[in-house]
Amino acid sequence: MSSQSQQEDDQDQENNEELQADDLDLSSKQQESEKQVKSSIKKVRNYQKVPEHLKSQLLKLVIQQGVKINQAAQQLNLKYATAKTIVFTYRAQSKPKKSKNKKKKTATKVEFVPIQNNVVYPIHVEISIGGNIQNKFTLQ
Repeated sequence: MSSQSQQEDDQDQENNEELQADDLDLSSKQQESEKQVKSSIKKVRNYQKVPEHLKSQLLKLVIQQGVKINQAAQQLNLKYATAKTIVFTYRAQSKPKKSKNKKKKTATKVEFVPIQNNVVYPIHVEISIGGNIQNKFTLQ
């Protein structure tokens, strides 16, 4: 290889390295600017506390008077989503909680005794709830 071609190759290699370094600088600058744009675009939600008197008016309209949530929200100048959350939260809190200690249902026992020699035996009936006998009688 001649010294001139080697110099050209060396110069080409240096130019390529400079271009690559410039590309890296551009890509990192682009990434930073994209992050800045994304962070400025983020929506900020401002939550406002709904006064108790508005909540009670809303619940009175929806629960007692049967007005639809959407209509009640419009009447009280509330957002539908806010009104719906208030009503659903109220309903969830006012539901009776299921007891873990459920009473077991008692089984009904019926026994049939076959008729033998045309003799009819009396039928004894016991009615019990929760293991306590409530009523007891005999059928002839």
